[in-house]
Amino acid sequence: MSDRIVNMYADALVEAAIDSGQLENVINELATLKTILPASHDMRTMLKRADSIPTASAELGSKLAQLLEPEPLISNLLKILSQTRRLQLFPSITLLSELKLKQHLGIKTVKLTSARVLSEEEQAELVKRLEKIAQSDVEVDWQTDSSILGGFRAEIGFLLFDGSLRTRVKLLRDHLLRLQGDEII
Repeated sequence: MSDRIVNMYADALVEAAIDSGQLENVINELATLKTILPASHDMRTMLKRADSIPTASAELGSKLAQLLEPEPLISNLLKILSQTRRLQLFPSITLLSELKLKQHLGIKTVKLTSARVLSEEEQAELVKRLEKIAQSDVEVDWQTDSSILGGFRAEIGFLLFDGSLRTRVKLLRDHLLRLQGDEII
């Protein structure tokens, strides 16, 4: 049931952002909240507990609005959630709303993993290539993982492009093992 409720609030926020022309501001605000909320254990704990006591929920909603100084639409969302005792859903609603807003704008998120931190020039070149592949603007979530040895892996939605050295070596090894009993002329 909470998934349905989260989806309902996210849809309402997205539609309000579109209707009010506040798309970019709301996306930026949600991106900021996405980093603040998970990082604060105290904030998560307060959000979970506040809904069990109506006065605490309303008070926390007001304090959050003052502390975060969010866009009016997000401030209104906080008020509604505190009045309906659903503040614990706020982090999920913000994440889903951000995804829906980016989808509305045609922006695809790419999870790109490389063996090392890439220079700005390398990042810019990869973004150009990824936008060509995705046929849309992309937002890249840059990650490093030395275990892939070299190259990179890019996930665009359900597609995985694996150009890592680790995968290439594994494919070559598998190919060699398949040929082990066969004669090569």
